[in-house]
Amino acid sequence: MVCLTVALAVLLSDTVWADEDWTPVRSFRLFPRSLWRGLPQSTVGSMAQDMNGVLWIGTFDGLASFDGQALAPVMPAPNAPIRGVLTSMVALRQGGIAVTSPAGVHLGGGASWRIVPSQRTALALAEAADGTLWMADVGGAVWTLGQNDAWQPHPEMSEKALALAPAPDGSVWAATATGATRLEGGEATGIRAAGLKGAPSA
Repeated sequence: MVCLTVALAVLLSDTVWADEDWTPVRSFRLFPRSLWRGLPQSTVGSMAQDMNGVLWIGTFDGLASFDGQALAPVMPAPNAPIRGVLTSMVALRQGGIAVTSPAGVHLGGGASWRIVPSQRTALALAEAADGTLWMADVGGAVWTLGQNDAWQPHPEMSEKALALAPAPDGSVWAATATGATRLEGGEATGIRAAGLKGAPSA
């Protein structure tokens, strides 16, 4: 039977090679073809599991959810991410998810959504330890979501950000073409990787 394997994220510690220091968040899940057809589109671009255990799956044309029994596209609702390429997604500490689309960043879950438009298409998301939502756009600019759902720029980030990841100490790391940058308190500390001459070619 043809199955679509969806592997959930694996949390790695600093000493990743020690067997006792890493473990999957959840077991691998197999979706038979009958369930697989519940996706709005067959190419998966992002995934996140919310506080209620619901697995959210972002495809190249809309969002689906899996509650352990049924895999189904998100029902149409105001501001719901039912169309477009969904390349990044994070589960939020206060519940629900944030997911990028060409229209901006959608926040919510189920039947309740709001959208925060961005000047350029959002590419990557991260939620810091204090609950601040960070976003990198397709131009590499970095933003945080402030009061009244307004994106605040971070000009201290001099290189283009390709991906974002939160750290336990409250900072956020941005991957760049030449290394990584630690962002905290309006300051950016860059770390360059030896031998990297630029972004890899396709």
